[in-house]
Amino acid sequence: GINLKWHRIQDMPIEHTHSILKEQLDDIKKYNINDVLMTIRFYEEIEPLRELRDELSKLFSVDLTSASKSKMANEILEYNYAKKLGKNISEIKKLRTPRAKLLLGDCMADFVEFKTPQMKELLKRVSSQYVYEHNRFKYSESIEFAGCRFVLGVGGLHTVDDPNKFESTETHLVQDMDVASYYPNLIINNNFYPEHLDESFIEVLKMITDERLEAKRTKDMIKADGLKIAINSIFGKFGSEHFWLYDPKQLLSTTLSGQMGLLMLVEELYLSGISVISVNTDGVVCIIEKSQEPRYYEIAKEWEQKTGLVLEFTPYKKYVRRNVNSYIAQTLDGKVKEKSDFIRKVQLEKGYKMPIVAEAMYQYFINDVPVRDTVMKSKDIMDFCVSQKTGSNFKLELHTIHGVETLQKTNRFFISNKGGSFIKRDRSSGRTTGLYVGYQVTILNDYDKETAFEEYDVNLAFYEKEVMKIIDDIEPK
Repeated sequence: GINLKWHRIQDMPIEHTHSILKEQLDDIKKYNINDVLMTIRFYEEIEPLRELRDELSKLFSVDLTSASKSKMANEILEYNYAKKLGKNISEIKKLRTPRAKLLLGDCMADFVEFKTPQMKELLKRVSSQYVYEHNRFKYSESIEFAGCRFVLGVGGLHTVDDPNKFESTETHLVQDMDVASYYPNLIINNNFYPEHLDESFIEVLKMITDERLEAKRTKDMIKADGLKIAINSIFGKFGSEHFWLYDPKQLLSTTLSGQMGLLMLVEELYLSGISVISVNTDGVVCIIEKSQEPRYYEIAKEWEQKTGLVLEFTPYKKYVRRNVNSYIAQTLDGKVKEKSDFIRKVQLEKGYKMPIVAEAMYQYFINDVPVRDTVMKSKDIMDFCVSQKTGSNFKLELHTIHGVETLQKTNRFFISNKGGSFIKRDRSSGRTTGLYVGYQVTILNDYDKETAFEEYDVNLAFYEKEVMKIIDDIEPK
């Protein structure tokens, strides 16, 4: 409800275990009506997600109405696998290949090789490690190389990036190179199929991949999106003991080979004097001197030939980051890519936290608009709101000059020049924790669109300061 900017945020007015008194019926009816109307609004909001599931249900003859992405991937994979091989999927679903331990050197693609002593030593060190089922096959390594600090692990490869801002100029180009469908193509090219299956699994995966490309070509986006969900889920299902693709060796083979493959690319760029500024899972961002561009593309081509993979290039006008997973990038043709703290659109599955901050950063970094101008211009109170939900072990309180008000579990509020202190109290110990200490908040669980923005008395200086904290990290004065 908060993320939908719904006018009334209301928890159930009495505990579900309590006996209901006659005088409480009116409150319960109001709560139920609000709940149903909010659900209808949510139903409307997710229409594209519902339509995708309806169409995929027809396409693959299976009910995906309430399926999560993971469930959709399962059903589509099972449908295609059984159809291709003419086998009974119920028997296949019983299969698994558990492993007690694995030598990481046995999980490396044949194409992996390095030139520098430092990277050769890393490969030797990683290859000699055993990982174990009881520790969920975890491993971690880090290395300083090419002016970056790289971290490797089961989840993938990434650099540890400091806040910074980069712009293309007449002499230098900031550009991202991504590997197209990295993990699926690694699996296909290197025959990373579960041991309890056979090479027919690779044939099925290749068939699904080809079908998706054909669906994209013919603008059948429903089928293309459904098959993309299935393809992208496969590598993760290698590591799920609840799924019939379970074989941890293939999970590690995919991730390790992917990490080492990217590091091969980084090493070659470094040896040619091309500056790498960020690496994350399947992409490498570089600053390239214009005179080095031919060599840059030559390195890319050589890498593609060695690995059998395909690189895609995105030149940036601006690339502004808080860290490796939180950034805003503007391409040369004006398109903007937003990640984490820089995402402006409220996402239904995420917490709600003052959208004005992301909007002000966008306007500042992309359009050179002063932060204060953006903050002062907004007249939508929802831009300044924050959500707070607490568990049953705590209760939320608003402390004002009039006393203490006990709040519901889920609240929407904003930082104001008047209001009260927001306190979280441990029910068992009585210990209190202040939220947004030093500032006053106003609870806005009931919103009236007729109320003028000025009446809320928002502490605009607080929001400007929140934006400037991030900007000062990226552009230190």
